[in-house]
Amino acid sequence: MSYAPETSRPPLGVTELVGRVFRLFRERFQEIFLVSLLYSVVSLAVSLALIGPERTFGLTDQGTVPVGGEGGMGPGGMGPGAMGPGAMPMAQIGVGDLVDAVLQILLSALFVGAIALLVVDAARGRPAGAPEVLRRALGTALPVAAISIVIGVAVALGFVLLFVPGLWIFAVLSVAIPVAAVEGAGLGALGRSAALTKGYRWPIVGFGLVFAAIVLALTLVLGLFVLAPLGVMLTGGEPGLVGGLVLTLVTALVGAAYAGLGALPAPVLYLRLLELKEGGQGR
Repeated sequence: MSYAPETSRPPLGVTELVGRVFRLFRERFQEIFLVSLLYSVVSLAVSLALIGPERTFGLTDQGTVPVGGEGGMGPGGMGPGAMGPGAMPMAQIGVGDLVDAVLQILLSALFVGAIALLVVDAARGRPAGAPEVLRRALGTALPVAAISIVIGVAVALGFVLLFVPGLWIFAVLSVAIPVAAVEGAGLGALGRSAALTKGYRWPIVGFGLVFAAIVLALTLVLGLFVLAPLGVMLTGGEPGLVGGLVLTLVTALVGAAYAGLGALPAPVLYLRLLELKEGGQGR
């Protein structure tokens, strides 16, 4: 029996993968944005109902000093997935905060599952609309949520111990969520992800870092040259009801678009690994 040398393995193609992500975002923007917007609206409504506007938006009694985390990086990317009790002291966390946290995890799982289905369906030539992928994602929301928690804990422990193990664990489990959503593998998606990523872990880390750097650059440009001037123009440097509402709406729409963009790399990577390991795009 002969074994192919390590150098014969086809490359992951980091540059091509990044290009695929942005090309897909452009071509399927309507469906991606609709799913992201629905997620953002429902997530916000749940937090407002359960924990109120002060904790939802991370405000003190004076309404100026943030204590929570709104609009951070969640499992699906940038968006309202970080809304919740944030940095509140444990003594201040009540039943509403705990229920909100659980529902936010489930909503995030539904969101990333729907985006994964949307991406894979489009690649297989059977593009589906937002209502269909959301309906199908409901069936895998619980296992996707469980896998998201496992990944979060594992990667966090890796970063606490040493930075490099955290990156490696991230790469090993990088396609577990699309596997769970698309293949219905449940917790078996963790092992399936490890098998698919074997031999490509450090290129996967490179892909993640390159994509994150591009998104960071876009965020800085958008914030400095679009949102900041728009805020000054709408509010005149002073808080106003109409200007504040318009600015909040624009920021929310931009955040929804970012959430959709941030959810694309994992399913795009999943499809690429299927090409490399199994010679196709799966079922």
